[in-house]
Amino acid sequence: MLVDAIMNTNVVTVTRDHTVLAAARLMREESVGSVVVLDDHGRPIGMLTDRDIAVGLVAEGGSADTPIDEIMSTPVYAVPENTLIFDLLREMSHRKVHRVPVIDHEKKMIGICSVDDALLLLTTELVNVADVLGHRTRVLDA
Repeated sequence: MLVDAIMNTNVVTVTRDHTVLAAARLMREESVGSVVVLDDHGRPIGMLTDRDIAVGLVAEGGSADTPIDEIMSTPVYAVPENTLIFDLLREMSHRKVHRVPVIDHEKKMIGICSVDDALLLLTTELVNVADVLGHRTRVLDA
């Protein structure tokens, strides 16, 4: 299965000229833990997470007026929409990231995949396998 089957297309984004305060308020309004920073062409150039704000700004005594490009995580690891989910999970584990933008052939962001998205799919598939195995057992026992 490909990542485009599980990606979320409702992604909260900002541009690099936003302040950390503006991004944090947007994250609160949208109930998200991160925003993707896009360039003028809609390509992901950074990620700003609540952890970046807490550890990269607040813990260092920084100002809420700091531009997000000073503390955002870069470079961004993004995957094409035709990436296999298991390849995505392997790379997420290797890179120690929980969210990955999904891009089209022009490298424009079209969605995002999170560890939670993949776990939901895997859990659903495991339940389906258990149902099939349980059904087979009942048929064989009859």
